[in-house]
Amino acid sequence: MAELDDGRRQMSDALLRAPRRPHRMMSLWLTLQATLPEAPHWHRGATSPVVGVASTSGTDGERLVVLLREPQQVDLERLRRGMDIPFPVDSLVTGPIRAAARPAQGGDSLSGDAQGGDTGTLGCLVHTATGDALVLGCNHTLAAINRALVGSDTVRQPGAGDGGTNPMDTLGMLMDFEPLRLGGYHPNHIDAAVAAPSNAADVVAGIRGIGTIAGVGGPLTYGARVQKVGWQTARTIGTCRQVTNLVLEVGGVDEALFHDQYGIEGDNPSGFAQGGDSGAAVLTYPGNELVGIVIGVTGLRLAIVCPIRPVLDAFKVTVAR
Repeated sequence: MAELDDGRRQMSDALLRAPRRPHRMMSLWLTLQATLPEAPHWHRGATSPVVGVASTSGTDGERLVVLLREPQQVDLERLRRGMDIPFPVDSLVTGPIRAAARPAQGGDSLSGDAQGGDTGTLGCLVHTATGDALVLGCNHTLAAINRALVGSDTVRQPGAGDGGTNPMDTLGMLMDFEPLRLGGYHPNHIDAAVAAPSNAADVVAGIRGIGTIAGVGGPLTYGARVQKVGWQTARTIGTCRQVTNLVLEVGGVDEALFHDQYGIEGDNPSGFAQGGDSGAAVLTYPGNELVGIVIGVTGLRLAIVCPIRPVLDAFKVTVAR
């Protein structure tokens, strides 16, 4: 078994480490280039077809397994001979290997499974009056812009756009959503939905990378400093610049008029939020009081944030602390 593990380490160095540091591992890099002519293109990392190397032992003997990002022709026999590996080498298509963030927490990716659902961000954990745990997100991500069925359609985490699959990554069931009034004429005040995790242990309170939510704050005043953690842009900090009424494009084809939303300008040139951050909990900075959730982004540094109190009132929930 020790010889098998040595072979795994040797192949891992060649396929995983050398392409990312070709100048520091020149001998291995040259071996890989000589063995597989397409290897020079792998040094960009994201284009490499190899995501892992495993050693295994079973009834059919000891062997190495190359884990691939996608179905691809890799001359494994030529690779084995070129590296003088004395074991058979197989391949297995695993897709990208991502962190399985369980228990899930605010800031992780989350999506609804109804047709038309999108991938956004898990806002935070909330509790009903009876103590049941729910996760908070947006209607347009979890409820597919009013099309999902409460108590029937599921949600997944990681979200579909983050590599989550159904049923393997199913987190729970859609429990409620505030219907969006579409057409751009009738005003909306919130874009929100809640889902019940199948296993309460799969979700914990707080925001990943920030910690505990200190309570509920707001309304925000002009110049107030806030922060969020979103699936796409992680932790960002910004300033409340506006309270605005706006027409929000949802699903690429529908429009919804919103009243009394916050406009948050991000400190970074990329802005406070980007697509995929919808649902992210927005907290005071410092203080960590929950004041809203991200519902939209603009082409500028401005993000649109829905105040949190109408959301909590709509679902009759409190923030888990």
